[in-house]
Amino acid sequence: MATYTPGATITARREASQETTSRESLRDSLATTEGDDVLEGTLAEDIIRSEEGNDLISGLDGDDFLQGEEGQDTLNGGVGNDLIFGGDDNDELDGGIGNDSLFGNDGMDQLSGGDGDDSLNGGRDDDLLFGGNGNDELYAGLGNDLLFGGADNDVLNGNRGDDQLSGGTGDDSLNGVAGNDLLLGEDGNDELMGAGGFDQLSGGNDNDLLDGGTENDTLFGGAGNDTLTGGSGGTSTGEIDILVGEGEADTFVLGDVDNVFYLGDGAADYALIQDLEIGVDTIQLNANNQEGYDFGVDASGNALIFFNDDLIGAVLGIDAASLIAGNVFSSAS
Repeated sequence: MATYTPGATITARREASQETTSRESLRDSLATTEGDDVLEGTLAEDIIRSEEGNDLISGLDGDDFLQGEEGQDTLNGGVGNDLIFGGDDNDELDGGIGNDSLFGNDGMDQLSGGDGDDSLNGGRDDDLLFGGNGNDELYAGLGNDLLFGGADNDVLNGNRGDDQLSGGTGDDSLNGVAGNDLLLGEDGNDELMGAGGFDQLSGGNDNDLLDGGTENDTLFGGAGNDTLTGGSGGTSTGEIDILVGEGEADTFVLGDVDNVFYLGDGAADYALIQDLEIGVDTIQLNANNQEGYDFGVDASGNALIFFNDDLIGAVLGIDAASLIAGNVFSSAS
């Protein structure tokens, strides 16, 4: 395994005609000083650590370890399953071909997985993550990050900041975690989870599952048969969610097998359902408490849905009589 501690501008290269050259002699040939370095690995498994300066590091072939340290560095893994750390400052990391692990660490970093099943970790500050081809896992750090899954089936995870997650093509899983996040499923049958914060979720094309989580969220199903849940798995106390189906046969969830959602705060928490199409879309209710439901209208004639006199839903553009006659309700199973 070759190890380089760089200094002055250096290109360490092992040509095909140099197969008899030992890694030790190649390492010993490097004269190092501080500064902006240009470093290339070998066909073997390399460990390349830069120090100060704005460095350009290329691993080439092999399963390489690249570390930027201080300065605004550019690190390219090349071919192989590489482990790449940006270090301090604003760095650019590219995994290349192979199943790579990239860590931005400090600074406003740009991480690109390239080809293969990659893991990208933004670190601190505001980072930009591109999964590329392959089934990738992207993790936002502590800043306000932008995550793009790219092709294939990806998992995108936000963090504490206000993050934007875009799945791209494939069947993706997007998790906002904390912060006020924007989640875009785009193509594929995607799962979008807002979790904490005031989130906006858009399923995009195909059949998607959208769950806003806590706080006041806005959900757009997009094209396809989508399931929209404003409050995740509980009573959704104190939140008002906007649910917009947009596409084909959508399901708006106001309860599951265990809970009636939006209970506990009177008229201050409910789901506002828009563009419901009678005969096409469905409103899902709790399966075990059918007798507690009642209906009314607001001043504009929009249907209101109550459970034990507690407002849990409002349906724009449809009155209560049409809603009941339209047979739009289903029970969670």
